[in-house]
Amino acid sequence: MGGVRFTSMLQQTDIQQAVKAYRETVARAKAVADGAILPEPVFIRFCTRAIAQDYVKEKSQKIPTGKRREDEGSEFIYVFSIAEQSDAGSQELAAAFETGRQLQAQDDYPGKKNLCQLNGATAERRAIYVGRSHSPRERFKQHLLESAGGTYGIHFQSWSCELHLHVEFFCYQFRGLGDLAAQVLEDGLWDHLKPILGKRGAR
Repeated sequence: MGGVRFTSMLQQTDIQQAVKAYRETVARAKAVADGAILPEPVFIRFCTRAIAQDYVKEKSQKIPTGKRREDEGSEFIYVFSIAEQSDAGSQELAAAFETGRQLQAQDDYPGKKNLCQLNGATAERRAIYVGRSHSPRERFKQHLLESAGGTYGIHFQSWSCELHLHVEFFCYQFRGLGDLAAQVLEDGLWDHLKPILGKRGAR
């Protein structure tokens, strides 16, 4: 019996045209991002030792849900950073976080392995995480609270409660920016700030 004959969907020229089309798409997104005006952020400061359900609920009330009519078409980019007056610094944070990841890596760990990536820390680094969400209030709560679910995040409560770590959260609401331009900004901020935790790029 002979094999099934087929004609390839793609040819070599399609690869070349695909790269060209992508380059043009990125150029348009970069042009939009270049014109972005930085909005006033929602600002929250918290201490990891105080993290609990009620504390997080109270802190999160300032953050837009992303579900309001006035939020339509908005892109929310946020940054967690170590406050200047924090007793614990980036290296203490990284060490505690790595301990938390090692705990989750154990075979008998009962929950999900849901801590985000550790990128390393230096004394100069203050940015902890750069992210984007259409539901920033809910995402903020996910990052602060421990969770048995599979959503990756910082989950401060699961590893940092013994640290005297003061953290600042900035949430920027960009209106009419669009997904691709927002991704350019998020990736660029990641490259510029070199956050201690998290991954670069679209999730």
